[in-house]
Amino acid sequence: MSQVQFAAKAGISVGCLQSFEAALRETRKKQRERIARAMDLTLDQLFADDAEAGQTPDPLLKDLLQEDLRLAQRFHHAGAEVKHAVKAFLTAALSEDQRERLALILADLIRLDESQIAFVETIVAPLNKDGQSPATQAPILPMVAPQAKKKS
Repeated sequence: MSQVQFAAKAGISVGCLQSFEAALRETRKKQRERIARAMDLTLDQLFADDAEAGQTPDPLLKDLLQEDLRLAQRFHHAGAEVKHAVKAFLTAALSEDQRERLALILADLIRLDESQIAFVETIVAPLNKDGQSPATQAPILPMVAPQAKKKS
């Protein structure tokens, strides 16, 4: 069942449902009751911990921290391009040193302002899938980070 279908079944807006799922804002009691009813649960069951509800937690999730779960949720709600890029990064055959260098580059990239992002995009756009400039067939991506770093 999609979020739209479930929201209709519960008699609430999709935005309300998404906010409830992401715990972004307080959901009114009446809306929580509608969500619970649509799931054939009581409010106590809806808000019970897995152990309290008598459910066995998934063994794959037992070692995850709240931060891990929040990241997983953000990944789940990300667009296809973001998911593809993250999967490619996580499954690439890279050395630990390469992973650490890329992590540093990514940390710098997320702090860029709009003009710096536009500059990086002009450099990255002509790259082919191998990270090579089609004109020179030489790697140029490593040059991006030093040039695009935000000055403090």
